[in-house]
Amino acid sequence: MKSASAIFGLPLSGGQSLFTSLDIEGRPVPASQRPRVAFRIIESDYFSAMGIRLAQGRAFTPHDEQGGPPLAIVNETFVREIFKGENPVGRRIKPNISFGESDAPMREIVGVVGDVKSGSIGGAAVPEVYAPQTPTDFIGEMTVVVRTANDPNALVSSLRSMVAAKDKDLPLRDLRTLDQYVSASISAPRFETLLLGAFAVLACVLTAIGLYGVVSYSVTQRNREMGIRIALGAQRASILRMVVREGFLLAVIGTGTGLVASFFAVRLIRGLLFGVGITDPITFVTVPLMMIAVALLASCVPARRATRVDPMVVLREE
Repeated sequence: MKSASAIFGLPLSGGQSLFTSLDIEGRPVPASQRPRVAFRIIESDYFSAMGIRLAQGRAFTPHDEQGGPPLAIVNETFVREIFKGENPVGRRIKPNISFGESDAPMREIVGVVGDVKSGSIGGAAVPEVYAPQTPTDFIGEMTVVVRTANDPNALVSSLRSMVAAKDKDLPLRDLRTLDQYVSASISAPRFETLLLGAFAVLACVLTAIGLYGVVSYSVTQRNREMGIRIALGAQRASILRMVVREGFLLAVIGTGTGLVASFFAVRLIRGLLFGVGITDPITFVTVPLMMIAVALLASCVPARRATRVDPMVVLREE
């Protein structure tokens, strides 16, 4: 175990998130115009345990948890949206939430940390304020976070033993790795993506079957033409190229039409995308090429059958 800490309002946990309005010293505004921020109570070493980058100032220390002056650490989105890029270290803010005090205290900002995804992986970062836990804070249940250099699942039994040594009646529940939290947060988009992927595969199969049927029917209807071409000296390779070219032309027309339509339809699935833009060039190049390749393969079977036409048999039948 490398480090451990605790937090009230663990990101991606689906609960325990506190949101409150914010007052800034020297910037009085009406209550309706106060910015809203996420408010989290943490113990020292939380940022180290979670691997969150300290961008400016300092992190909390154990001394800050012993009832010293009220402090706060904010994230980069807070600085960008509320302080408009100004240096916030040393400024005083008042998140309008208190734990036993008659009024929420003014807190001095001592540091800035990197953004984290709070509600979902695909969601945008929100302004956040972190405050150190003090002996006077009564906030209920906190989540313990542990950072390890090895497999985190192998640490479970050790954690149970350590807790039992402190209090054998204290249960450990909902033990999960950060990867499991991430996986749970994207379960709905993952299911929707798998469903769309299944429909996409089905569409690809139907495209291949449809194109095969069209080209095969065309070859059957043109048996006499193929026989005459071969009888007049046409090479079977040229017959193969002609049939494949016609299938390729159908595929290009269909793919081009679908490509144009997809530029508009892709906006409907914007919420399912993460880490990729709605006009991702790799996707818009790879998928059409794949569809054309599938179409060419579907054209090969009837094209090869066209090269096997016996001109004598065809002409005799006519």
